[in-house]
Amino acid sequence: MQPYCNRRRRKDDRSAPSSANFPTVVNRKWNTFAIAGFVLSFFLSVAGVVLSGIALSQIRKTGERGRALAVAGLGIGLVAFVLTGVFIASGKHG
Repeated sequence: MQPYCNRRRRKDDRSAPSSANFPTVVNRKWNTFAIAGFVLSFFLSVAGVVLSGIALSQIRKTGERGRALAVAGLGIGLVAFVLTGVFIASGKHG
């Protein structure tokens, strides 16, 4: 591949323009585990933490979207888990 040069195209040059001159659009898909982990962290904190951890591992390897969702799911799930433990340990739930 030749480096970009600022030459004018001749009238008889009918070749297609090089794709190097146009930005490349990368359509990365969302990681399903990140979405599921985020949603489950509100209802089933342990499942949310597990799925968010799996999602972070997969995102690191594949480059998929959803890292922020996985981190948020991990944080929300851990906080919910700790608060549930404190609530149960306090004995004031009845």
